[in-house]
Amino acid sequence: MTQIHPSAIVDPAAELAEDVKVGPFCLVGPSAKLAAGVELVSHVVVEGNTSIGERTKVYPFASLGHPPQDLKYHGEDNQLLIGSDNVIREQVTMNPGTEGGGGLTQIGNNGTFLTASHVGHDCLVGDHVVFSNNVMLAGHCKVSDFAILSGGCGVHQFVRIGPHAFIGGLAGVAGTIGIIIGGIICDRLGKKDVRYQLWFITAVGVAGMPLGIGALFAPNIETTIYMFIFPIAV
Repeated sequence: MTQIHPSAIVDPAAELAEDVKVGPFCLVGPSAKLAAGVELVSHVVVEGNTSIGERTKVYPFASLGHPPQDLKYHGEDNQLLIGSDNVIREQVTMNPGTEGGGGLTQIGNNGTFLTASHVGHDCLVGDHVVFSNNVMLAGHCKVSDFAILSGGCGVHQFVRIGPHAFIGGLAGVAGTIGIIIGGIICDRLGKKDVRYQLWFITAVGVAGMPLGIGALFAPNIETTIYMFIFPIAV
């Protein structure tokens, strides 16, 4: 059965599945839709035409569905769709779309959005993504499946980030990214880090794509500095 803490405010018009959990001091607006297994831990605000998919867990002080941060927005109908099995940590903000971007912001499934990350209006975010702390995604961006954005990364509006992209910490992204693995990866990178090996093999195996690579390998491959850039189409 639905569990709603006495201190939470849930509008009677909101649609909640039977096993939704709404913790202390949450606010759920009249147009919100919470699917089966959704949990709002505490102090979560869900406003606007916002739908949250099954088993998504939202942590304190997240703000989902408030009006887009766009000076051109004047109250037009819009929507924020969040998929299933996402983890949305503390202070995350996600805004719905604008008329100029189709009125829709959409989040896929199985994503992890760490503390204070932001998804701007009209963004399309794929499945299995990771947004680390303080990632800033401006409006109209597209982030493809399995992309990882490291802490403090800022993404300019209208940028597209391809599948399996890895963006280094504090990076500023102002143009379309296919696959990029950037930064310093050290301390026993090799046999024990299968993920990076697979990404490297996959990337260099793409035929006919413009490719720029810079790499410095230590003799025993225990410590390696990588800077790979693959400007492929997404």
